[in-house]
Amino acid sequence: MDYAQSYEDLEKLFLNELVKNRKFMAALAYMKPNRTAEEMFSYIWSLDEAHRFLTPALLPSSKSKDASCVYCRQGDIAHKLGNLDKALKLYNLAIVSAPHPAIMTGNSSFDKDNTRVLGNVYGDLAQAYMSRSVLLFDMEQYEKCFNDIDRALELDCLPPSQKVKILEIKEKCQKIFLEGKIKELSASEKALNTSQSSFAYVNPMPPKLTECNSAIPCVSSAVTLAYTPLQGRHLTANRGIVPGCFL
Repeated sequence: MDYAQSYEDLEKLFLNELVKNRKFMAALAYMKPNRTAEEMFSYIWSLDEAHRFLTPALLPSSKSKDASCVYCRQGDIAHKLGNLDKALKLYNLAIVSAPHPAIMTGNSSFDKDNTRVLGNVYGDLAQAYMSRSVLLFDMEQYEKCFNDIDRALELDCLPPSQKVKILEIKEKCQKIFLEGKIKELSASEKALNTSQSSFAYVNPMPPKLTECNSAIPCVSSAVTLAYTPLQGRHLTANRGIVPGCFL
């Protein structure tokens, strides 16, 4: 069975090849603290050995309809028993394991022509999306539920009875979305009205001064602006001030 090599495996093969070709010491001598990361990378990537041994092999992902079906059934059992977290993990595994149609570059949607030609090949994927959407609805994850329903319907592989079921759930999601938006608008309007009424009392108009200071019109004549090296500029009282007097 083919498997993807780890970075450590690739690195080991690369270094062994450098030693074999007597290039290891030269590469080591080039790696100095005064070199930038870009310079060191450019040097390594200029070596033929780097291209041959540091380029990982891209292996096609293995998908299994049988594994997806098993995970989905196990998820159904966990869902019925009320173990929602376990059910979610199993449905996720069912979706990952199921064969997927090609996804068009730059577009998150499936290639509908590919889906249409292969017919029910993606039935397990559609079933897994449908099962997860029902679970997400029970978990009150309405937006994610809505998205899964769209994915299941887009594959066009579900029996009519199941389509009717998830369309009903989709309608409930839309109703909940609408009610939520109305509540948000009501809350926003209420907050706006409350804030407008409360701001009216934040800065009341100050009382008028009976006598203004000739040098500083915005303060009372009962105080004088003074300066000392220790205190800097400050106000001093030039007559007795009654408690509560506006200065």
